[in-house]
Amino acid sequence: MSNENTADDGVERRSVIQTGALLSAGIFAGSQGVAANEDDSTATPTADGASEGETVGCGDTITGELTEDDESGFRGDGHYQDAYQLSVEDDAFVSLTLSTSQPEDPEEGTNDPYLYLLDSNGFVLAEDDDSGGELNSAISRVRLSASETYTVLATTYAPEDTFSYELGVDCILALSAEKWLGCGDTLTKPLESSDETGFRGPNFYHDVIGFEGSAGQNVRISMSSAEGDTYVYLVAPDGEIVAQDDDSGEGTNSLVTATLDADGDHYIVATSWAPETTFEYDISLDCPPERDPEVIECGQEVAGELARGDRTGFRGDGFYSDFYAFEGTAGDFVSVLMGPPRFESGDAYLYLLDPDGRIIAEDDDGGIGTDALINRRLGADGEYTIVATSFGSGERFPYELILGCQSTGAPPCNETIACNTTVTGTLEPGDQSGFRGPNYFQDVHCFDGESGDVVTVSHSSEAFADPYLYLVDPDGTVVAEDDDSGGNLDSLIREYELTQSGTYQIVATSYARGASFDYNLTLQCR
Repeated sequence: MSNENTADDGVERRSVIQTGALLSAGIFAGSQGVAANEDDSTATPTADGASEGETVGCGDTITGELTEDDESGFRGDGHYQDAYQLSVEDDAFVSLTLSTSQPEDPEEGTNDPYLYLLDSNGFVLAEDDDSGGELNSAISRVRLSASETYTVLATTYAPEDTFSYELGVDCILALSAEKWLGCGDTLTKPLESSDETGFRGPNFYHDVIGFEGSAGQNVRISMSSAEGDTYVYLVAPDGEIVAQDDDSGEGTNSLVTATLDADGDHYIVATSWAPETTFEYDISLDCPPERDPEVIECGQEVAGELARGDRTGFRGDGFYSDFYAFEGTAGDFVSVLMGPPRFESGDAYLYLLDPDGRIIAEDDDGGIGTDALINRRLGADGEYTIVATSFGSGERFPYELILGCQSTGAPPCNETIACNTTVTGTLEPGDQSGFRGPNYFQDVHCFDGESGDVVTVSHSSEAFADPYLYLVDPDGTVVAEDDDSGGNLDSLIREYELTQSGTYQIVATSYARGASFDYNLTLQCR
């Protein structure tokens, strides 16, 4: 391997794969007590020329060559590797690029580099194959400590590959704001080639704008430009990224909404989606007041919309959310249904939080199509919270939300059913509803069971219908449910062993809301 410093560190970067796991091959034997090779010798990478003090640092660009004379084994036998020691004077975020040129003759194949960043104990902090574009590797924004020495490992995606390469290191130290904003302020500024780089990746120009924030404060940060594709980060006082966004604003504009977790100086990093991009932009900071959840009651239907300006962050960055609250009583059954209205599209997602703010239920597609449906028996008195959001980040759509409640503690029985018998019934308007959701007609059949009994329940229809089946234990907990295991859309709970003695309930209902049909219900016991 030959090395020399050069001045060019420009490589396109798109994305990065990061992991905190150990590689299954080539683990640092000295730190983990595991040998990477069959002869139990260590596979710890060492920097070529380390005895001469060969290291790589912030701002360096190193040229080298992977040859058959190099070590191999960290990524696998035949994956030639060069290792460099990296340290930073102050805590910093580092971005790395590993690039090579491709053979002029396509018959010679391709040169495909692979890049690792390891901590002082040999753990893989980050790794990447092709995020630098054209088979080149790029690792972006890994936070390093000044108290540790790291290893950068340049190797190959495929075994037996040999090629020359260029390794670039770009660092950004603790953020320092050049401009400051207050709530309600807007700043107009150019993003230009003389700006700092390295926060989003090499050759991504950025500006740092600061503001003073407090724990619990809601913020809304908008970055817009008529000339380019914006990208924005919100960074906490300790340097951790709170939120980031590309296109949640209009067009290619960026929008972040978040609730701050800490007091102190926060930072907005204004940059671009693509590298080496310059344009003029506006950045604005709004601090909307805390919004209490909208209070709803059992049986109420709400028309809402997931839209820009809604709170984000509960499900993740870019997931718009609306919050609703209702008073619940221990033992009540509640059902929450969320979905877009007819002729609209959207993939709904629901959470149910108990009075202590803990998630006790969540659902994606439990209703029809992409509708979300939660059925839950409440365990305590108090105010419960419903979070109405989307399955995918950035989704915006109108929706209908219905809250149904059954305050009897469990659905009442329509009739009893004996073991090894079949009963007939009809689901129709006027029946009970609410266990699966509002307007899901239901019949409830009860039987007495003993702990250890094994039961099989089938719910079938000769009509073109789709039954749905629940088994509820004496405590009111759903212990089994089924849609189509009986074949031909029929429901079947097969050989369920009862865990306690008492009265069990079989809830015979439908997969679809508002469905009416005749059915047969069979209970077998042994």
